[in-house]
Amino acid sequence: MIKHFFLSLLVFAFISKLFAQQYGSLKDSRDGRVYKTVKIGEQEWMAENLNTDRFRNGDLIPEAKTASDWIRASEKKTPAWSYYNNDTTYSRKCGKLYNWYAISDPRGLAPLGWRIASAEDWELLIRHLGGRVNDIRYLTQNTVAEQLKSTTGWYKTNGLNSSGFSCYPCGFRSRLVADFNGMGQEAAIWTSSPQGNEIFARNSALGAWLNYEDRYLTNLTIFSKDQGSSVRIIKENSIRNESKTSLNDELFFLDEDEPRKSSKDTLAPLATFDENDGIAPPVDIDQGKQIVEEKIDESIIFEKVEIEASFPGGDIKWRQYLERNANEKVATDNGAPEGTYTVVVQFVVDKEGRISDVRSLTNHGYGMEEEAMRAIKKGPKWNPAIHNGRQVKAYRKQPITFRVRSNKHS
Repeated sequence: MIKHFFLSLLVFAFISKLFAQQYGSLKDSRDGRVYKTVKIGEQEWMAENLNTDRFRNGDLIPEAKTASDWIRASEKKTPAWSYYNNDTTYSRKCGKLYNWYAISDPRGLAPLGWRIASAEDWELLIRHLGGRVNDIRYLTQNTVAEQLKSTTGWYKTNGLNSSGFSCYPCGFRSRLVADFNGMGQEAAIWTSSPQGNEIFARNSALGAWLNYEDRYLTNLTIFSKDQGSSVRIIKENSIRNESKTSLNDELFFLDEDEPRKSSKDTLAPLATFDENDGIAPPVDIDQGKQIVEEKIDESIIFEKVEIEASFPGGDIKWRQYLERNANEKVATDNGAPEGTYTVVVQFVVDKEGRISDVRSLTNHGYGMEEEAMRAIKKGPKWNPAIHNGRQVKAYRKQPITFRVRSNKHS
């Protein structure tokens, strides 16, 4: 009994040492900010999101507060950052959201001696924690996401943060209309790795993505270069992954319009805010040379795609169309109280570019939802979404803001 007890203590001590969190700190000389760091395996990571507004040489990175500012930076392919919802109170836990052009700028976003983590760095981290990148066969054989997630802030289920990584659900800024999504539900973190597929590399790069439902699986996904995502950095002398396994062999394409993993492990179409999410099978790459066509159920409506559906003429033309065709005075005419109301409309763009299944995700009343849906329904055909080289049905979401002012503001 004594020997058995002593052996149990040794085992407990070994496990405690194995999973002990080794914290440190990093002082950024650019602004004096001190970040928490954590040693995970042979890697040393920053244990919070980057929160700087300067490049390594001291040059300022422009803040994009308005949607127009963000879209303009995307069109010009220039660096930009913002706080989530342009609210500085998110700064402490979430840092800043950056577009890809800040990530890839040769002036360097990480402080001296550190770098933005690559896709290979993330693969090594995930494997160290017992997982395998984007492999659905490992869906119930690891708890990587649970180990990375913070113990607070997640919708429904928080993480254990046993790794010390402290991944908080800070959401992202979308590319189409520069609105903010996912706070409390998703974490979207840039890697320094461009998208390896030449077809999509011009507009996309790789990122790490965690969803509030994920306990077992962590995805490396395709992000639009125009979206705003968080940044994690890693110390320069951290060991890189030497594995020859191609990330594309296991890649799920997840940007803004593709189904996600179901808690019931089903493959089913996804409706936004539905708890029974589906996921499309991973795309197979033939030795990195050509995409092997995946068999897609024609009934699936994607929420994440490689190339999202777009309005002819681009985002600016779409905004101009809405401004011309939506009655901005409908809320005032129907007696809505003074204030600002943002209506969110979801719709489907099919393979021929036709708009269908238009519905509102909000319920402010006073005719606002009906007017927004009417304007979108009567719109012309779109350019359909592309997934794995094929035109597919895909969801889109459009926020439209109505402002009601009292007579004294007239």
